[in-house]
Amino acid sequence: MPRIARPHTMHCQQMRHDLQAYLNRENISANRLSVLAAVKQSTVSRFLTGRTKTVTPAIQRALTYAGIDQASDIPRIAEGLDHSRLRAAVERNWDGTAEGADKLAVLIDAIGPILRSMRLGSSPTRNK
Repeated sequence: MPRIARPHTMHCQQMRHDLQAYLNRENISANRLSVLAAVKQSTVSRFLTGRTKTVTPAIQRALTYAGIDQASDIPRIAEGLDHSRLRAAVERNWDGTAEGADKLAVLIDAIGPILRSMRLGSSPTRNK
């Protein structure tokens, strides 16, 4: 069974950007970072090029070595949401971890076709 492509998480994209900025600032290569952080060079490369779409334990080691804060900040992320109900739902249900964000993203993507197929202006009925 083929793997289903997963979207990049906001958290992962930020970590990727921060790690690339660290490499540029410190003027070191991804290969050198992999040696210093005891992470396979291919793992670092896949993360930096976007082929790895989550922050894995190995990448966490590299981020820790680089001094990059990996904490997820629900309010900071939720600020970007324009709809108060959506923001509240994220705040209620996300545990603040990269894994939790990935799970929520998978669920949202899974219901995407249903949402797109609904008529504009109609609202789903709720069971009372």
